[in-house]
Amino acid sequence: MVTRNINNIDQAILSPIGTLAEGTKITFTLIKGNIPRNAFDKYTKEYIICAPIFTFVNNKGEFSVNLWPTDRALLIDGDTIPYQYQCQCGNYSIRFELLEDMSPIKWEEWVNGV
Repeated sequence: MVTRNINNIDQAILSPIGTLAEGTKITFTLIKGNIPRNAFDKYTKEYIICAPIFTFVNNKGEFSVNLWPTDRALLIDGDTIPYQYQCQCGNYSIRFELLEDMSPIKWEEWVNGV
């Protein structure tokens, strides 16, 4: 399965009180619209499961995770609703599309929608 790396190496995640967010769980779930949805990769025909993907912030405040690029999803018969990831990190939540680009993407770029 093709994946893309998202990480925050050298960009520590801090807690609301300014300490390292060590041990914080980060959850990524593949969604379509407002619900978790499985997908098919339009190039490899692989079945992509929407089960949550978990990672944890390490003792340096860093994490790294490999995710399937959502722009590889097969859309059928004029369907225009894109697949996205729902990410939950503590009280912070964001939805995003992950475009296929084989270079790693940094946390700050990801949060800002790159």
